[in-house]
Amino acid sequence: MKTTAASFYSILIIKLLLIHPIVMAQQPRVIREAAFGVEFTAPDGWQYQRNEIGYIMVHNSMAGVIIVTTLPYKTIEEMRQGAYEGVQEEGGTVLQISGEPRAFGNNGLSANYVGTMNREKVKAYSVGLISPYGGSGLSCMIITTPERFSTEHVAALESLARSVKFFKPEIPDVVKQWDNWFKTPGGCRLKYMKVSTSTSYSSGYAGGSSEETIDLCPNGTFGFSSSSDYSMSIDAGSAYSSSGDGGEGKWELQFNGTNPVLILNFNDGRVMEFEITYINRETYLNGTRYFVLFNEEGPQCY
Repeated sequence: MKTTAASFYSILIIKLLLIHPIVMAQQPRVIREAAFGVEFTAPDGWQYQRNEIGYIMVHNSMAGVIIVTTLPYKTIEEMRQGAYEGVQEEGGTVLQISGEPRAFGNNGLSANYVGTMNREKVKAYSVGLISPYGGSGLSCMIITTPERFSTEHVAALESLARSVKFFKPEIPDVVKQWDNWFKTPGGCRLKYMKVSTSTSYSSGYAGGSSEETIDLCPNGTFGFSSSSDYSMSIDAGSAYSSSGDGGEGKWELQFNGTNPVLILNFNDGRVMEFEITYINRETYLNGTRYFVLFNEEGPQCY
C-alpha cells in the first residue's frame, strides 16, 4: 500500500463497481500488512483485491466499493485539515466533505463526502485512523451512488474500522539493505546530471544542464542541492536563465508496499519522497537514474 491521501482512486474500476456488484472467490478475512504495522478484518460478505495503492473491496449483493489505503498524517489535526481539503483529480473526480468531521474512537475521524467520480454523482463515508507507533495511518472509505447509499454501507465500513489493530511496523529486508548502504561510514551521495545541446547554422545554439545532489549522512541528516541553467544564442540575440534549490534536514527510509522510499524532511517543513528501484545494477529515484557515490566522491559528513 502506498502512502497517499488521494491517488488510491482507481476511477475506471470504481465506476463499474458502484452499481454492479462482483462475486469473488472466498478469502481469508484478516488482512495483515507487516511493513505498515496494521491488521484489519474485511467486513462480512465483502471480498477484496490488493493493488499497489491498497485494497479494493466489493460485496456480492450490495452496490458500492470500499477503498483501504495508508494515510500520511501523524496527528488528528493534520487529518482534519486533509478532510476539509477533499479530493480532486483528473477525469471528473471531486469529493468534498459534507458536514463536520467527527471523532472515531480516540485515534480517528469520520466524515461524509459528496461529489462526482468520472462525472457521475457519488456519496461516500470515510474513517481515518492514526497509528500510535508513528507510522502510516489508515484510510477506509466506502463509495456508492447517492440513491444506493444506506446505513448498511456505514455499518460495513465502521465494522472494518473497529477491527483495525496497529503495531510496530516490521521493516522489510530490502529496506534494511538500502538503509545499511546509505549509512556506510562517511555517508552516501546520490547524484543526477543531465546536459542537452542543439546546434543549427540557421537557428543558432541552445543548450542546458541540470544537476541534483542528495548527501545522506550516517547520523540521519542530509544536504540537498539542485541547479539548472539554459542558454540560447541566435542571430537576433542571446538569452540565459538559471535556477537552484537547496536545504538540509533529516532523512528516513519507508516502504510503499513495493519498493523502498527515501523521504527527505527539510528543516523548513518541506518533504520530498523518492521511490527507489534498482534495475540492471543502476539506481533510480522516481524513475530517474542517479549515481551512488562514496568515499572521495561522497558527501561531507561530520
